[in-house]
Amino acid sequence: MSENTVEVIDAPVVTTPATSTAVIEVPVELPPLSVDEDSFCLAIIEYSGNASAAYRSVFGDVTHAAAKANRLLSQPNIQLRIRALTESIQESSIFTMTSHLMELASIRDMAKLQGQLKVALQAERSRGEVSGLYKQQPQTGPTMVQVNMVSKYDMSI
Repeated sequence: MSENTVEVIDAPVVTTPATSTAVIEVPVELPPLSVDEDSFCLAIIEYSGNASAAYRSVFGDVTHAAAKANRLLSQPNIQLRIRALTESIQESSIFTMTSHLMELASIRDMAKLQGQLKVALQAERSRGEVSGLYKQQPQTGPTMVQVNMVSKYDMSI
């Protein structure tokens, strides 16, 4: 790079047409987030997108929290930070699930080698549950209840 060029990383790009056929991409510098704005972004993730709850957790119990939160959410630098946090969480959860599936596979393989088929089947079943192959069906219908009768002679009261 020459002395007169500036490198901008991870900045949003504004596209403006220069002529009818060519498009010029101009990177836009966003102002840095304040501590409260960054805390708001983290709270959005923590509160699963509930903007007013996230706003109240950072700025206290204020009136019109939903409107103020939506105003913050409309800012491009806030949107960029939330997107970065979300992508980071998704990447780490994929690696965690992958390592978990690999560990269950190794348990299954060791159990097979030792002839412990019940353990191997349970490990394989767990792998299926983790990866979402088995959906738990809600129980419908009557529930079986076992009642054990105890007399006063069976226990010391």
